[in-house]
Amino acid sequence: ASDKHAVEMLRRVVVDDARRLCAPRDYALRWIVTHLLGAGRDFGEVALAVVCSLSFVVERAHEMDSLIGDVVLVPRAALLRDALVRSRTHLQAAGSAWLPEALWQRLLGPAEARGHDNVSRLARDARIKAHAELVVSARRACLSPAGSPLRCVLEGHTGPVYGVATFVVNGEVRVVSCSHDGTIRVWDAIRGGDALLV
Repeated sequence: ASDKHAVEMLRRVVVDDARRLCAPRDYALRWIVTHLLGAGRDFGEVALAVVCSLSFVVERAHEMDSLIGDVVLVPRAALLRDALVRSRTHLQAAGSAWLPEALWQRLLGPAEARGHDNVSRLARDARIKAHAELVVSARRACLSPAGSPLRCVLEGHTGPVYGVATFVVNGEVRVVSCSHDGTIRVWDAIRGGDALLV
């Protein structure tokens, strides 16, 4: 949906006589935001649609600083900029394949609450892509304060906990932990309590 919306916005300003998009895809991804913002006419809405398309973000994930720089130039893209800045360190450790997962988890709620349609489209597209390409991996937990109060305490293990990982199933955040007590517990990270005991 975000890609289609971006293409439709681009058609209004970059078309040939047959009303077909005439800018090559790589050109659009790398340069069109700069050109739109530097143009005499107000192309802010078009630029916003482009930077909030999943293709634009994901295909430039390997050059995160440049991507963030382009997003900063676009009015009303603050939510996306903040999500990319906060995801940068994690993605450097986990790899850019995790970008759609990071994007939708950081963006969907705030974007829908604030009525940011372009960012909401991007977040929903990122969620679909993340679920379609779900990769299960064990990685060192990198949990950091989110600036909100403590939501819940996960209690149940009777021995030291040696490993923690997070994943998402059907839009629900889960935490899995393994302990010296011989159990693996899957937790509901939002409401607290066991979701599954192995």
